[in-house]
Amino acid sequence: MKTFSLILNKINPYFTGLGLFALGEWFLHQPANWIWQALVVFVFLFLMLVHLLRGKIFKLEFLFWLIILISLVFAASLILMTLETYWLSQFVVFITALIAFIYLKNIYVFLYKSENYQTNALEHITSYVNLMSLFFFFTAGFYFLIFLSWPLWIPLVGVGIALFILSLARFWSHKVAFKKSLVYSVVFGLIFVELFWVVSYLPISNIVAGFVAAVIYFTLINLATQFIGSQLQKKYVIKQISITGGALLIVLLTAQWF
Repeated sequence: MKTFSLILNKINPYFTGLGLFALGEWFLHQPANWIWQALVVFVFLFLMLVHLLRGKIFKLEFLFWLIILISLVFAASLILMTLETYWLSQFVVFITALIAFIYLKNIYVFLYKSENYQTNALEHITSYVNLMSLFFFFTAGFYFLIFLSWPLWIPLVGVGIALFILSLARFWSHKVAFKKSLVYSVVFGLIFVELFWVVSYLPISNIVAGFVAAVIYFTLINLATQFIGSQLQKKYVIKQISITGGALLIVLLTAQWF
């Protein structure tokens, strides 16, 4: 019985990835049923994590892992609403399911194969999953603002909430005290509400704007994490700023401006 349970835990990430891919296809072909689809996705991910954690749903890990996965899928669904190319939509569905699989695979290794777990692997993968989610959020938000003429306050509120939640999850994954994480997450939410407002006035496409915001977030959240852990060094700051500045320069110079 124990062996069978371990086998089920091992295939959990594979089943979840395939399940999310199938649900993504359902969304692409029947977007009018998005309410039911959202409910099914939530229940599906909830049950998969419950199984992986053996029913320990009152652990803080369960809450944050669920938030990270739900945020990824929700952000991907928003970006799918903005895409008109079929194969690009298929790619987003595939990459979302793949990321969820990799994330759950790392959770499985962390929980059941500690001898194979690489130090800080979950912290790093959480950072990249959140970055992908935020890129989707930013890009979709700019699309709704530019092409659907949404009032500015709607995407601003959405971005602020997303930044707060995902920043809190990021700080938690790096073992930052909850009260301190809460304060920094509020600050990040406010900063990126302002950034979104400023970038919305630039004559660039929604994808470029989303990339710019995501890169800036990645730099600032890395610097903040190092600062909180009293590990911030001058070389690290220069490296982060150089990489970010170079990436932004390349993107802005090669972007298709309006």
